[in-house]
Amino acid sequence: MDISTIADQVYQFLKGVNSDTVNQVVSENMMIALIVTTVIGIFLSMFGLKLIRLWSALLGLVVGGGIGFAVTELAGLEPMIVVGATIGGGIVLAFLAGFFYRFGIFLLALLTGTYIAILFVNPQDWIFLGVCLAIGLVIALLALKFVEPIMIVVTSILGGVLAGDAIATLAEFDNPIFRYGIMVLVAIVGGIIQFTLESGKRKKKNLKKAAEIREQNSTENEVEKARAMFDDAILLDDEPDDKSDDKPDDKPKKEPDLSYLDEIDLDDEEYEDEEESDYVDGYNPDDYTDLDDLEDDDDFIIITDDDK
Repeated sequence: MDISTIADQVYQFLKGVNSDTVNQVVSENMMIALIVTTVIGIFLSMFGLKLIRLWSALLGLVVGGGIGFAVTELAGLEPMIVVGATIGGGIVLAFLAGFFYRFGIFLLALLTGTYIAILFVNPQDWIFLGVCLAIGLVIALLALKFVEPIMIVVTSILGGVLAGDAIATLAEFDNPIFRYGIMVLVAIVGGIIQFTLESGKRKKKNLKKAAEIREQNSTENEVEKARAMFDDAILLDDEPDDKSDDKPDDKPKKEPDLSYLDEIDLDDEEYEDEEESDYVDGYNPDDYTDLDDLEDDDDFIIITDDDK
């Protein structure tokens, strides 16, 4: 069996896949399909944001493969080309959605938002289908701006819808109230779990950042202390040595020359006049023996304590 034969068989299988085939497969393995859908829905509602790359890659694989098959089939190409385009398109889009984070976010939010809108609007023509697509586009654009909250809500709702519908089918709940009630319950519980996990993640991140800031501040303080100690050491080295001032002066002190005093004759009249001139205006205090004599003299002023 060569590659052409294998490709032809795969092509015939893909071409024969329609709603009747899907329903037949599901009916034959209903229990397994519902259990798998329930597990996927619960995981999607509880860990939608945490496993966002996985969900984006899986969705990219399915969508890429579908686009590759549809384009080549409509173009009427050979079966080998159709199979190759299907596999290649799925792999390429899965890689892009899983590797490029924002591209995966946009693709997942767009298709999920459109699918949820279709479930609630139930469009009957192309106009309402376009409205659902527009709702999905708005949700995708919001998800690019607010990734965490939007994707938590979107994946919680999608997981609740998948798991709730599968659980209701397994339990054979024909009442729509029970069916929608299970969907809402799974979506709310999954959303609470996701928001709790995200809150814990942010808390750990903030604690780590606070620890880094404290460590940085501590390092800066140590550097400042070391710099201050270094500056103090430099100032101590620059101070003059006081011990040099305490050293005795070895040089002999020069005695003052007083020989000129021997040449002065104190009995000389010149020095006698200088001695008499020590009294103010020629007044000799010995000439005034009584206070009354001083009061009679106009040249003297007596200052008392009251005048001070």
